[in-house]
Amino acid sequence: MDRNQSLIIGVDVGGTNTDAVMINDEGKVLTWSKCPTTDDVTSGVVDTINQCITKAEDKLGDNNLKQSICRVNIGTTHFINAVLQRQSLAKVAVIRLCLPASIDLPPFSDFPADLKSCIHGNTYMVDGGYEFDGRAISDISKDELEQCARDIKDRDLKNIVISGIFSPVNPQQEKTSAEIIRQIYPRCSITLSHTIGHIGILERENAAILNESLKPLCYHTICAFRKTLSDLNLQCPFYLTQNDGTLISSEQAIEFPVFTFASGSTNSMRGAAHLSGVTDAVVVDIGGTSADVGTISKGFPREASTRVQIGGVKTNFRLPDVLSIPLGGGSIVRQDNNQIIIGPTSVGYQLTQKALIFGGDTLTTSDIAVAAGLTDMGDKSNVSHLQSEFVHQAVDRIKSMLEDAIDQVKFNKFIFANKAKQSIFVIEYLNRLKINTEDVPLILVGGGSILIRSNENITGISTTKLPPFYYVANAVGAALSQVSGSVDHVVSLESIERDEAIEQSKSQAISLAIDHGAEPSTVEIVEITELPVTYVAGKALRIKIKAVGELILNRLDNTSNLQLPSQDETTPQMLSDLYEEIYATISTKVNNKIKQAQSEPELTMKSPTIDPITEEWLLNEWDIECISIGAGILGCGGGGSPYIGRLRAKNALKTGKKIRVINASTY
Repeated sequence: MDRNQSLIIGVDVGGTNTDAVMINDEGKVLTWSKCPTTDDVTSGVVDTINQCITKAEDKLGDNNLKQSICRVNIGTTHFINAVLQRQSLAKVAVIRLCLPASIDLPPFSDFPADLKSCIHGNTYMVDGGYEFDGRAISDISKDELEQCARDIKDRDLKNIVISGIFSPVNPQQEKTSAEIIRQIYPRCSITLSHTIGHIGILERENAAILNESLKPLCYHTICAFRKTLSDLNLQCPFYLTQNDGTLISSEQAIEFPVFTFASGSTNSMRGAAHLSGVTDAVVVDIGGTSADVGTISKGFPREASTRVQIGGVKTNFRLPDVLSIPLGGGSIVRQDNNQIIIGPTSVGYQLTQKALIFGGDTLTTSDIAVAAGLTDMGDKSNVSHLQSEFVHQAVDRIKSMLEDAIDQVKFNKFIFANKAKQSIFVIEYLNRLKINTEDVPLILVGGGSILIRSNENITGISTTKLPPFYYVANAVGAALSQVSGSVDHVVSLESIERDEAIEQSKSQAISLAIDHGAEPSTVEIVEITELPVTYVAGKALRIKIKAVGELILNRLDNTSNLQLPSQDETTPQMLSDLYEEIYATISTKVNNKIKQAQSEPELTMKSPTIDPITEEWLLNEWDIECISIGAGILGCGGGGSPYIGRLRAKNALKTGKKIRVINASTY
């Protein structure tokens, strides 16, 4: 083997399996491995990396292969799972710079009750905030902020979020506020909302709260990963994959854990593009329990254009536009009134014990695939009793589910979703952008891809590709070493020309990519989006630009001593000690938190309440849900989302107020 060749290991930690691949500096897959994911996460990572290295040493005849490994890239769902499971989350104090505006919906207004009980520390609404063009609503008050800092310190809260109205337009008030807080309370961790989300105070604030609550867990996890690599005698830096399909350093990830939430689906989509050579397509990643369907443009996942819900909380930071459907290799198949029903339940990681082809007693989609001749695994004689008509119907149902999902991610859709645990009908605006009006290529990846024939005629699809190493495309995507720089801000076209504003934004994005470690000669602009800001005075334009470049390969880059960056002036050692202290506290209290948490009560249909004297309609929560759906339908051509109005109305009812629908002609 060429000693000058650089090798990269990509690892993707999934819910069922942990996959790893080793690629060379030309992007060629040398070896791969797959091991069960373990409860402690790191054990599974050790096993799969060890297997991958051993296979490569045998294949290449080089027992000193570890010296050529220059980087390990890891994708994990550990942090988003903590939010979904309400575990290992720190209490957060929130300071909103807003007065005299934005007081109707205080911080945590739309958090589910169980999640709020885990994270809510205290909230403060103080002077500050900006208009859309950067003009101050009011100046921040040093006295107010100092009093907030003293109160937070007295409450022994160590994690703080500072969010200001339109802070992405002008972040200065948030930065100054952090400096003031730090002078009074130096031993705390701070997230500034403008570093996390976009325009929209409530969603950006929510994202910042989740981010701050995860920092201690993220620090603990990354330290565990670092020890794992050290135990493997790998003296190289490691990176985490983030939501946009690029890398983030382990140090940056500790400051911004929410940027790694969707790394699983983005890894698969990036891997699909790399392995197939197709950069504009629909990608379907079929796993054991579900399938993720999304689109790629120029080899990168398309970003969601609407609010994204994480653990029941609306957020607006960058996440891929991915639709998940209950279709996987372990999905249970049953027949009800001559209808074939697939999922949503699945045997998951127990496929090899429960599926018919492996001697089990549960009919799964993998059994159907074997019976239909789509693949050869297990014992085919165990499914020989299945009638051919039934098998064909099941195969058609799988195809139909896939076609429906592809249609939704290709075109603007507007759907009703029924929450599984609450009888609440809500409107989700998928608002997904078209790739084009013609048929597009489809790339199939994931172990469950055996459910679809590569030559299958699928509506809306021109060609179907099943690339090599499709079963570890997620790990291949993790191994790809590119970094990005993104700019998302609002400019006033009354003070700058449009072309000049875009060129300035391009330069900023390129500079950020280079700052993140990109080789300057490889940086290119991969996304430019212009969105007029409606319902505000003047000419305002939201500009989103993303630049991507290849990460500089540097074997001498040894980051074994973790140096934490900070959004403030806190020393790295102080932050390390602080995160360790907080994590020790939350990890011992997690079970009690979950027991004490109160879930949202189920909302059931109620008849309208009419005042017997005035004959006015007194709204209840069910009425508000129904009205918000109707408002969304009737206002789909403009007027914005009814979400904020829905929250205000529900909060009014919770405080004991009555909302009346009156006959205007009587007044």
